[in-house]
Amino acid sequence: EIGSKKPSPQYSASLKSRLYDRLVAKFPSSTHNGVSIPGLGRGGSIAEVFPTYNDLPIRDFLPAIAIAFGKATSFSDPRASKFTIDELLTPDFGPSLSIKILERLKGVTSVGFPDFSRFSTTDSSGHPLDPLTLETFDVKKYMPHIQLA
Repeated sequence: EIGSKKPSPQYSASLKSRLYDRLVAKFPSSTHNGVSIPGLGRGGSIAEVFPTYNDLPIRDFLPAIAIAFGKATSFSDPRASKFTIDELLTPDFGPSLSIKILERLKGVTSVGFPDFSRFSTTDSSGHPLDPLTLETFDVKKYMPHIQLA
């Protein structure tokens, strides 16, 4: 992998072990809801085909990992085919945390600091929303401002 233009990500033993344990628990057979688990072949469960977490090719089982962690509902779900491990490692800023962060940002009065009072309502999921532009407050987008505040 040294010098490769597209190096394969290396996952820690702890992460691989947790992923493997979740897959083995979620998929005790070679099928899920009547559908064969992609990458397994016929007749073997994940635990039978890959006896240890070191044997499991993580990248080949990303759709199954998406299902096991509730990020997708089935193998035909588009979220399963587009799933990446990064989605498991990225924090989810729910509405209550977003509102708390926004309240802190609204209290900052500094020259050049954006006016966050424009986020005066919420969307259907409870996230802060600018009613004029319909922009939803995205914590990741405003991370530099959050760090400054």
